[in-house]
Amino acid sequence: MDLGLKNKKCFVMSSSKGIGKGIATALAAEGANVIISSSNLGNLQIASDEIFSKTKVKPTLLEADAKKLDEYLKKVSDLFNSLDGVDILVTNSPGPAPIHCDQLSEANLQGSLDVNLKAQILTSQLALPFMVKKKWGRLIHLTSTTAKEPEEGMILSNLTRAAVGAYSKTVSREYGKYGITSNSILTGGVLTDRTFELSKKEALEKNVAVEEIINHSNQLFPTGYFPKPDEFGQIIAFLTSANSGFLNGLSLPIDGGLLRSH
Repeated sequence: MDLGLKNKKCFVMSSSKGIGKGIATALAAEGANVIISSSNLGNLQIASDEIFSKTKVKPTLLEADAKKLDEYLKKVSDLFNSLDGVDILVTNSPGPAPIHCDQLSEANLQGSLDVNLKAQILTSQLALPFMVKKKWGRLIHLTSTTAKEPEEGMILSNLTRAAVGAYSKTVSREYGKYGITSNSILTGGVLTDRTFELSKKEALEKNVAVEEIINHSNQLFPTGYFPKPDEFGQIIAFLTSANSGFLNGLSLPIDGGLLRSH
């Protein structure tokens, strides 16, 4: 199926590793002009080489740190102005620190709000006027199953991911008439570096091998496995395509059936 993504301009936030890189790879494989971003230029260069080796598309790189929010937004604004906007925006951020309610402080709450909420919303606000002018656009907001089923020890994720989903739904209602769709993706786990980090933390707490934790986690999915970033990216590529115009306002779990709610 031709997804109609050839030469579309796509900006993927936080995309030097993990899910973001998987999505950027899938979009590049469809012939899109992909911009990847990260605070770490070295990681971006490695990701760019890997994407090119798989797709023969060389991504544009944007070194920008969402923890320095004003500076980050200025760089994104300059980029969008230089390109006359982007056709597809995928908002993404590093996972919030896994903490319990009694560990919540003004400092870590504000930090998570900046990186995991404000950066996504304000980047979208920068992209939307260009999409309105073109009468076409796709917004994909990566959140988490915690946005629908909050988990213990994930208070920052529970709060920020739900808020991003609410923003996405509002945009879908207000901008659908311009040919713009906005959907949030409830990720339930992808085999990324962050997955390994959380698994290592749990393995240390339980004094077991990290492989045991990952194997146990695999069994939590009805599908029996964590998806790899490239598999996940291919699903997102369809949601950004010319064929997905009626898919709007979704809070879509891509979790292998992990969520128990419907």
